[in-house]
Amino acid sequence: MDERTILEQFPLPIARGFRRYRNALESRERHDAAFYLFEIYLKYLASVAIAHYLAGEARDHRVNAALKGLARPSLGEWLRFLRECLRFLAGCRDLDPAVTAMAALFERREGRWKGVLSLHNALRSFLEGRPGEKETVSLEHLLNGVVAYRNRVIGHGAPLDIGHYRRFAEQFAASFSEILEESSFLTARRLVSFHALRVRDGTRVECEVLEFMGHVPLRREKPLVLSYGSSAPREEVLHLLDEAGRFVCIDPLMVSHGEDVYLLTEAEGAPEYLSYATGERHRPSGLVPAQGELFERILGYRVASMESR
Repeated sequence: MDERTILEQFPLPIARGFRRYRNALESRERHDAAFYLFEIYLKYLASVAIAHYLAGEARDHRVNAALKGLARPSLGEWLRFLRECLRFLAGCRDLDPAVTAMAALFERREGRWKGVLSLHNALRSFLEGRPGEKETVSLEHLLNGVVAYRNRVIGHGAPLDIGHYRRFAEQFAASFSEILEESSFLTARRLVSFHALRVRDGTRVECEVLEFMGHVPLRREKPLVLSYGSSAPREEVLHLLDEAGRFVCIDPLMVSHGEDVYLLTEAEGAPEYLSYATGERHRPSGLVPAQGELFERILGYRVASMESR
């Protein structure tokens, strides 16, 4: 997939993460930025799956138990969230086609992904100390290897030689491009926020739409129009929007702050969010009731709001 497509068409956290990788010069920095593309991708997919689970009425004890890990989620917990939510959602009626496509990609074994297969075998070889010789791989298996690699290399252990960082940076980037080629569901559902909800003529509601697709947020020229009395979106929080005008709230798993999108890193005590584009952390200055109630329902206890840092 060409760089321009990633920078202009994919959700902002992915686009800006890719831009950070592309602009990195030093070997270790470039390696880490390439790895974080997978971390962003996994957290984004898991957030989408969780949002659809929470938007439905049916509940599952395994999913509920897994989501308690949102208090202080490791990357392995994010993979567990994704796996358990997709497992449950696959059995639901009228499942969003984008989630169906996500679930199919997560489980499907492929031998034609040359870059993905090369990375998967390289990860197995590095982690297990013996050659990786798999001829097919699924996204789930690759993400398992990515999680194990993070636990061994990113932020842990002694520095490795420059050749290792250069080699894996290239492999992470090449395989990530292949995965995005198969991830059209990421562009089929737009990451947006709604503003200035207005009732027009007592018959419809108009909402200004700010899209967080590509590396620069853009305001749509035309508002979203809803029939009066239909469910209206919450203002100034992130949603997934399809072509038919249907939306699913993805807050509080991701939040917009300034012109950036931050992903949840923990919700213990007070929710904290991370920008993968800058490395900055953010704690919302006012946790609105809807956010607090959702965290309380998931975690089983009330969390507080804190002033931004």
